[in-house]
Amino acid sequence: ANGEFVNITDFEKICNNPVYVVEEWARIALEPLNRYLNDTK
Repeated sequence: ANGEFVNITDFEKICNNPVYVVEEWARIALEPLNRYLNDTK
């Protein structure tokens, strides 16, 4: 969700799936890093 509010059911689904949470946060966290690395090549 790109800054959008997720409804409670989706939120609970995400919370009940730790793997999904980790992947999602990793993607969010690494996106700017990847952009930065690509820009400095």
